[in-house]
Amino acid sequence: MSNSKLIKKAIQLHKSGKVQDSIGIYLKILPKMKLNSDFLCLIGSAYYEIGEALKAYQFLKRSVLLNPENPESQNNLGNVLKKLNRLDEAINHYDKAISLEAKYATAYYNRGITLQKLKRLDEAYESYKYAFDIDPKIEFLLGIKLHLQMHLSNWLDFENQLESIKKKIDENNKAIYPFDLLSLIDCPATQKMASQIYVKAKFDVRAVENQKFKINKSHRIKIGYFSADFHNHATMHLLADVLEKHDKDHFEIFAFSFGPITNDAWQSRARKAFDQFIECNNNSDKEIAKLSRDLGIEIAIDLKGFTTDSRTGIFADRAAPIQVNFLGYPGTMGTDFIDYIVADKLLIKEEQQEFYVEKIAYLPDCYQPNCYRRDVFAESVCRSNFSLPKHGVVFSSFNNNYKITPPIFASWMRILKEVDGSVLWLLATNSIAQNNLKKYAFEANIDVNRLIFAENVPIQDHLNRIRLADIFLDTFPCGAHTTCSDALRMGLPVVTMEGQSFASRVAASLLTNAGIPELIAKDLQSYEKIAIELALDSNRIKKIRGQLLDNNHVTSLFDPKIYAKNIEILYRKMHHFHLNELPPGHIYVQ
Repeated sequence: MSNSKLIKKAIQLHKSGKVQDSIGIYLKILPKMKLNSDFLCLIGSAYYEIGEALKAYQFLKRSVLLNPENPESQNNLGNVLKKLNRLDEAINHYDKAISLEAKYATAYYNRGITLQKLKRLDEAYESYKYAFDIDPKIEFLLGIKLHLQMHLSNWLDFENQLESIKKKIDENNKAIYPFDLLSLIDCPATQKMASQIYVKAKFDVRAVENQKFKINKSHRIKIGYFSADFHNHATMHLLADVLEKHDKDHFEIFAFSFGPITNDAWQSRARKAFDQFIECNNNSDKEIAKLSRDLGIEIAIDLKGFTTDSRTGIFADRAAPIQVNFLGYPGTMGTDFIDYIVADKLLIKEEQQEFYVEKIAYLPDCYQPNCYRRDVFAESVCRSNFSLPKHGVVFSSFNNNYKITPPIFASWMRILKEVDGSVLWLLATNSIAQNNLKKYAFEANIDVNRLIFAENVPIQDHLNRIRLADIFLDTFPCGAHTTCSDALRMGLPVVTMEGQSFASRVAASLLTNAGIPELIAKDLQSYEKIAIELALDSNRIKKIRGQLLDNNHVTSLFDPKIYAKNIEILYRKMHHFHLNELPPGHIYVQ
């Protein structure tokens, strides 16, 4: 077969998802070929797709050197540099690609992603807009653009874009990433469809359908926790104590860390908590999955799901015979290579199980783990330190801006109107969002000075300052998770509205387990009523504060020892199904 025919065959294999096979053909041809930019670009792009960034860089760099006027090579080299976190260099190559091909929509799209990583959000939004105007059919771009708008609190054409996304999902189109959808709609059926579309588009699992695993009959079950967040991050703020409380006589626990090496106090705790702490940030997904199999991991815990820095490909390649979606992603991953999702009966009612591809592993209390104690800086703080009024109710919401939807913000403005002298204390994640929220407040006839913005501070400082607020107003449809338990820990009442989806019910689960279910609303009208009545009753606020602080020491919500015991029961039941060659089933801790 001629080289040209072999190249066509390799390209077809590449397009059909058999990227590794295509690389085999490319490398076979390589010694016989006179090097040219296009051929090196093909090889580099294939290596990039399978996660071999360093090899991809070698081929794409040579491609660009051979022909700097090749826009595809410039774009693809930008992608590899982005993967290697050389973001400014990546931008330079995207700019070069666009200068060579003015309507290069993909380069604009990739440039937008990289600018967003650099926190240059307004430039990223403009780049996404250019890409969308040139080619609105780019996969997932509509959702990416809208999600960035939410980060900027830019609600231009919000309803129309949301309806378009729903319609595209119904038509089985690649409209939005699953995580981005959670904060936009409260419909677990649509969320499931979005996850299924995404997984089908991104991951080829055919190669591991016949993967065989050793059955370990040892009394120690091998558990692998996979995350990029074994450092000063919300995941460790929740999970650290539970990891330390694991029963090492019956469980051997491994960390597969593909995040930064920070050596901060939280990472030091993680390193000590695990039997083995494995740094694998520079390994491909396939390499990590194989390492896990070689180590005999029996239960692989995905702590990331579809969140930032996730490595879903590890699980698509079957890192273990039992794979679990836990803590990081509040929804179904839409695929049968994830066997279980950890939840509780408030998060996923039995009649809602059909909206989850995974089987449900039910904990008896709240699904969210928590540390028993948290370090809080001892310095006393007062409202004047944060530009808060000395008198008057301070409503707060420390959720990220992307969770603030137009309906919930309009509700907040109605609450402020009903409570004289009150203010709303929000996070200032970026100045554009801050200015937009002020604009929306002005349009709602609310004095913009009643919106007060809090800067990002170390977590100990944040826990200390939130005691100055009177009431936490939750967002919807994606509510507070770690932020809610932080508030409850510090005695701050949280008013939430529970919906139908996992992401909309986390605060309701936390409030129920904290002993104050009366702050859970069923709809927007009751949400406002609860918030207003509570704000106008200072004695009731004081009573709930005291109840929360007292209950912190007696409820299971902040008891990692009980939590570790219960989740280990779930792990044993999962393991029992596997040992007996039974398919996964819904499991409960009585």
